[in-house]
Amino acid sequence: ALTLNPDITGNSILGWGFPAVAAVPLLIAKGERWGWAVRGWTFYLAGVGLIWIETMEYLSFPLPQTEIILIPGSLGLAIAGAMGAGALQRDLQHLSLAGGKWFQ
Repeated sequence: ALTLNPDITGNSILGWGFPAVAAVPLLIAKGERWGWAVRGWTFYLAGVGLIWIETMEYLSFPLPQTEIILIPGSLGLAIAGAMGAGALQRDLQHLSLAGGKWFQ
């Protein structure tokens, strides 16, 4: 089963699907959808960054459990993924590839 596991030994190629889906709006979204995708990625990168800082022992004080720190990051990926769905529906119609129009 696919789980959000903070353990390094639990890595799986399927786990990269969530960030890959969340990266779609960064490439094709426009306007507010792109802005919300960036905000979602900010949440995700902040959570992953905090976990990395804690594992490198740069802080002199303890942080909450890793699972608690991952909650905003998971929410950020969900927001970015949702913006990707909206971007595929709305913004892809206006995307220009190689000087031509993209028709659906």
